[in-house]
Amino acid sequence: MAFQRSGTCFIPRALALLAVTSLTAACTETRSSAGLGTEAAEPATARRVHYESVTAGFVAYRPVNPTDWRRSNERVAPSGSHAR
Repeated sequence: MAFQRSGTCFIPRALALLAVTSLTAACTETRSSAGLGTEAAEPATARRVHYESVTAGFVAYRPVNPTDWRRSNERVAPSGSHAR
């Protein structure tokens, strides 16, 4: 039997196969573009970076005293939509 899975014959053959494939892969020549195509040669475009403060747009909300809910609703309700 030429290829045995059990015993000591399998491991040396597997290691030899791994060594041969590693050596042949290391000796192969790569192209300059490495198969990336023309897109790799073009410069990438990106949006311009600008500084913006972390607190930009911050609005301070202060606690207010409780108000009558009916008056508050009438103040923000659209005009003419409240029927009594």
